[in-house]
Amino acid sequence: GSVTKLSVEPNQALVYRVSGGTLQAESSATLVSTSGAAGQLAPPLVAKDRRGRFYRLAEALLKKPIVILFWDVADSGATDQLGQLGALASKYGDNLETVAIHTDPNTQKDALRLYLSQPGTSAQLWGDSGIAQDFGITESPSIIVIDRNGRITLTRSGPTEVLFDGLLDYTETLVGP
Repeated sequence: GSVTKLSVEPNQALVYRVSGGTLQAESSATLVSTSGAAGQLAPPLVAKDRRGRFYRLAEALLKKPIVILFWDVADSGATDQLGQLGALASKYGDNLETVAIHTDPNTQKDALRLYLSQPGTSAQLWGDSGIAQDFGITESPSIIVIDRNGRITLTRSGPTEVLFDGLLDYTETLVGP
């Protein structure tokens, strides 16, 4: 069936699936953080990437905006989420930093295998060590967009189709044409 997104409140969306002529609620998602994270400075972040090198958010912010995906290999949409993050990385190249943070340290090997199987994915990968909590992330998958000034400009949580809806256009406003 087809998927339809209906906005119900400024910060919420409901996703419905039409199946056999019946409209069925599938999921809901927060589109913009209701915790007040949007507009705040991003917390400091130093973590190891998949090669064991230290990644420092502050250094990356000196160069470009950042899109961070908090994901879990157990999520049925993980392959699509990584693919869409990789598409952002491919489209904007050196003008955008894309980062994938896996949120379950118990499944890191499976996560790395899935991550490496994605063509064009240039995002970083780390196991979560409290990073999600530092950003106020309570569910996976979630996306945070941080501008060049270090401010969180967008926070989304929910199913893949809501998570990435309009993100390409939104990112272009930060990166430029």
